[in-house]
Amino acid sequence: MASQSSSEDSGEVEIDYNTLLGEDVKSDAGSSTLAKERKGKTPTQGELMKACHLATKGEWREWLQSDLLCPYWVELWNSYLKKAALAKSERGVGLNIVQERMVSGESLGNTKYSGRNPNKELWDEADHLACFVWHVKHENTRSNNGVFYNRNLSDTAIEKIIWGLKDWIRQKHTPSYIDTAMGGTALFGTTREEGEKSVETRGTKRKREAKENSSKKQVVQTSGKGLNTSDKDTDMDKEDSRDEDLSDKDLESMIDEEESDKDTEEIIADGVHQNWDEEILKPKRRLYVSRVSDTFDIKDPYWQYLLVVQALDRTKRIPEDNAVIDIDEHEQAEAIINNDDVISEPVQSDRRSTKKKKYTAGDELKTDVFESVKYQDAEEYDPNRIAEAMSSDIMQPTQTGLTVFEAQRDWFNNRDFQREDHDMACSMLGIENKKVCRIRGMRRSACLKFWQPVIVWALFEMRFKAYLKGCILADSVGLGKTWEALAFILKIVTDFNEECERARRKKAPYPDAKPNIIVLPPGLIQQWAREITSMTSVFDLYIYYGDYKIQSNVSSKIIEERLTRDHELFNKKPETARALILTSYQTLNSRHGPGAVKTESEKRGRQFNPTSPMMPNNWKYSLAGKFNIGLFDEAQELRNPTSFQNLACQWLACSWNVLLTGTPWYNSVHDFRGYMSLVFKEPSAWDETLLHRRNMKVKDIFAIEKGHQLEYMLCTNEAMETYIFSYPPTARIVGERMRRVLALLMVRRTIMSTIPFQCGKMIGSDIPGSQKKILTVKYDEYELSTYKSAEKESRRGLFVRDHQDRKRFFWNSKKLRKLVLIASWLGFIFLSSSLEVSKIPAALRLLERGILVDTWITQVEKKIVVGEDMTVKDFYRTAKAKKHDTNTARLEFLLRGSPKMRAMLPIIRDQVLLYKEKAIIWTLYPAEQVYVAAVLNEVGLDYGVYHSGLNVSERSRLVEKFNHSASECMVLINSFSVNSAGLNLQNKCRNVHLFSPTISKSIRNQAIGRSCRLGQSRIVLVYEYIVEDSFNTYLQDRSDSKAFTGLIIEMTSLIRSDADEIEDNGLCKTDLTRWVIRGTELVYLESGEEAEDSDVQDPELVFRRVLKAIEGEQETEAVG
Repeated sequence: MASQSSSEDSGEVEIDYNTLLGEDVKSDAGSSTLAKERKGKTPTQGELMKACHLATKGEWREWLQSDLLCPYWVELWNSYLKKAALAKSERGVGLNIVQERMVSGESLGNTKYSGRNPNKELWDEADHLACFVWHVKHENTRSNNGVFYNRNLSDTAIEKIIWGLKDWIRQKHTPSYIDTAMGGTALFGTTREEGEKSVETRGTKRKREAKENSSKKQVVQTSGKGLNTSDKDTDMDKEDSRDEDLSDKDLESMIDEEESDKDTEEIIADGVHQNWDEEILKPKRRLYVSRVSDTFDIKDPYWQYLLVVQALDRTKRIPEDNAVIDIDEHEQAEAIINNDDVISEPVQSDRRSTKKKKYTAGDELKTDVFESVKYQDAEEYDPNRIAEAMSSDIMQPTQTGLTVFEAQRDWFNNRDFQREDHDMACSMLGIENKKVCRIRGMRRSACLKFWQPVIVWALFEMRFKAYLKGCILADSVGLGKTWEALAFILKIVTDFNEECERARRKKAPYPDAKPNIIVLPPGLIQQWAREITSMTSVFDLYIYYGDYKIQSNVSSKIIEERLTRDHELFNKKPETARALILTSYQTLNSRHGPGAVKTESEKRGRQFNPTSPMMPNNWKYSLAGKFNIGLFDEAQELRNPTSFQNLACQWLACSWNVLLTGTPWYNSVHDFRGYMSLVFKEPSAWDETLLHRRNMKVKDIFAIEKGHQLEYMLCTNEAMETYIFSYPPTARIVGERMRRVLALLMVRRTIMSTIPFQCGKMIGSDIPGSQKKILTVKYDEYELSTYKSAEKESRRGLFVRDHQDRKRFFWNSKKLRKLVLIASWLGFIFLSSSLEVSKIPAALRLLERGILVDTWITQVEKKIVVGEDMTVKDFYRTAKAKKHDTNTARLEFLLRGSPKMRAMLPIIRDQVLLYKEKAIIWTLYPAEQVYVAAVLNEVGLDYGVYHSGLNVSERSRLVEKFNHSASECMVLINSFSVNSAGLNLQNKCRNVHLFSPTISKSIRNQAIGRSCRLGQSRIVLVYEYIVEDSFNTYLQDRSDSKAFTGLIIEMTSLIRSDADEIEDNGLCKTDLTRWVIRGTELVYLESGEEAEDSDVQDPELVFRRVLKAIEGEQETEAVG
């Protein structure tokens, strides 16, 4: 549970962000021995290599001497440290001072350190160090060869690493070390001042005196913060022996011993620099230092923060019983006589004293929710107000919640689809260092996670099976399927290059080469292009999609013409093996699939049969057999075997197909029909006569051991259609048979999978879990009255009966939309019709011009319902701005009538302004996206709206900005209704806000999965906002009920077959009927064990408990 805010009426949820960010982390009694021993000392080479993700001594030295570091150290040494080596100073500067200099020196357009030729005449030690830290951080986060590139580390974590690196390099410049093989001169070509070694420091003087007097050796007392330069050199000499030219094997051993499960921020915070906990620049101070003025400026984060605080204060109602009125002298006299000056406090000061009345339709139009005079005024804040308002009101992840979350995920950890021999996989893939899994051809900044090599090799193993022509890579969402698939292709290409090199040396003919192709949804093209270039430079990347002309820093070529069979990419020359083509399912179909044939047939007046399209003979646009590897991302798009998209992929006839999907059963196991034609090489090889000859029954084929001679018969249409899809056994039998087939051609792991299986490292150790909090918010009495009136009207006719099947019902989409919208903001009572899907671009344009919110205010104040009292066209035609008395007037208007927004905005405020983190907000309808955008716009936050009106290039640019810009698009506003499958949004964001409810949990989980996935380095914080006593609660309960059936199917259809998991009575631990709630724990009833009287056995209650644990959900907290 999160701790409550100190303000009783703030209604906000707290988080200890400093702990999560590696700031203010304090070591407790259980800290590692290494952490205690390392406190206050210079980090070792092994520690720094681990923090920088460098595997070998060669990589370490190469990076030190690269342009990413070397020139900046040489500049620091020659311009300051070398000269300061002889100087005496009582105290050196701390990291906090250097951080503050960087913030102030590079704010407001200043380029004190980033300028090409900075003026250093007045610089002191802090300036020189700030310049060094700034440049090393900038270069290594910007370059794809940098050690911090795409690492998703906080500024403080990176700055701590560089600070420790600075100390380590300085150690290499001490008098006794600079001229050694690993000293400063050998590494950087730097030297000390001549004659410097003859200068006697206080430390060496003490040693000399001690030796001359033959007395007990004195201890040199030093301070990690306040060494003078000479003392520091002496102190560093003491630690020189720790880094004596370590071998790669020594380094690997050292890294192994250093709590390998910890991430970089934990290493730096817990192990190396605990004495800096009080010396780093805190977020509060950083915000204050970087402010631009003492007067209001909407572009200044400092004033943006205070704007939110003031607006929230001004959304509190004036208690009507205490309303101030003007009275004349006669009334005043009467009041005195009657002793009316004694006023008692009302029982509930924020509510009317009148009794509740029955809600009637039309009452919502009489609302006073948006009348400014009904709300308290708040004084303008002076700059000191920020000290009071700067509490962190955000969620606190709990270790208990994460433990439960991980434990329950094991229910879906099926080892039939997994591999465990990491060492063998690394050996077969040519990976030299098993701790840093880098396949030949990968960039220095890129490496595979420890669980990925076994899957890359598994793809090769399945490729060796003669009865297959493809396989399915179905790792759960977020485990890195993209990199696993790319590593597979990279290994094939590099092996082919070696084969060509051997042929060249022997002067033999080169083998024929083919390019490779990746087919995917159009919105993922830019994302894949970036992933490819960040992993390797081996491929020649081609984009083959529409008029793709997006500008980015991705190095790729555009194929503008329509490919034909005789295109130069298919000339079989060795260099074409490096060609990797990215295209979309739509492009492939419209140019080389049934869609293209249909278009040509219609143009030429030929007959086209859409139910059974055939490729024309000798068709010049046929690409059949032209590609080696065909990679199909989001392969659930191919689940319909007769769709044009599926047929277009079949017509490619690639040498080998790899289907990537995190949800192979989008609807049911029948989705596998769409994959069969891409993975079965001999679909008609079923031979029942052969089975009879071997005295085998049909059911026996599904129980044969792995590697059996008849195993190929499992991968046939007959086996699937007759004995799985059409056969009417129990779900248990379907699951067992399906599992036996899938084990031959599919790999799938979950976050709970381990390598090796027994006592191995869990995949989840490299992927932070998620913590979720449901914030249940309440309307005030006035808002509730308005909402209930509007809800009553919209609830009528919510469901529509099917005219053909009278037992089936459908949503009335118009009513559903209205109910969801008004629960998000009561202003939609008047404005919902102005924000239909087609009007979203126009509304956003008005918002950008500063007109939209003023127009909203005008319509609501006049109680005008758009679409009834005025047309939507007139709404946009008459839109205009208006002046307001206060800076917060528009924001106050937007916050009134939305308890959800009043709860969410303070959290967004702290995440973006205080901690410089990004956030994603999910809504159900586009109208809500505009509303959220309007609120953020009034605060002055930089946001982006991912809506259906954007074309592919615009979406790609928006996602790229969100993922890779540190200062732009701090909040991304998405809609569940806009397809976002496959989007990677985790690079710079771990904060997910579910502003609206979803129709199903699968949609919501897909949204969360955009952030909670491989590449995420921190715990993902998920906030779901539910308005109590509203339609939100109905939708939430309904989606839970729908998920119940789906989860039961998944658990009973794909259960584990391990002997230790299946009981004699045929039940297994994934059977919900064997689980009970005992006290506060989920308990499994072993064979013969009976439930206790107090056990809760209701399947639905047990399921809800399971689902809550699986989602990492914390307890629900009421807000407001």
